[in-house]
Amino acid sequence: MNPFRDLLARGLVVGAGTDSPITDLDPFATLDALERHHDPGQRLSRDESLRLATTGSARLSNQEDKKGALEPGMHADFAAYDADPLGQDRPAAPRPIVTVSLGREVFAN
Repeated sequence: MNPFRDLLARGLVVGAGTDSPITDLDPFATLDALERHHDPGQRLSRDESLRLATTGSARLSNQEDKKGALEPGMHADFAAYDADPLGQDRPAAPRPIVTVSLGREVFAN
């Protein structure tokens, strides 16, 4: 329901996430909702949606020096999946195969 395109056009820092437990804790559903906004004028591209969910959220939480990107000196929090979720027309929920937090493997399938 939020006017994400208008907020970005006004130069605001915007982040994205879920309202868990009200909505599913599914980052791909978040990307899909941003890309398929009910108002076509507010829809975001895949790259824009991904930036909101990563660097935008890190900036809003004042953690951009630690999170939001995979670069030297950052926390190295990431997940790898069994399929490329960004190479599809709609981001699906692929199965995670490994999750890394602070550079350490915390989940492996």
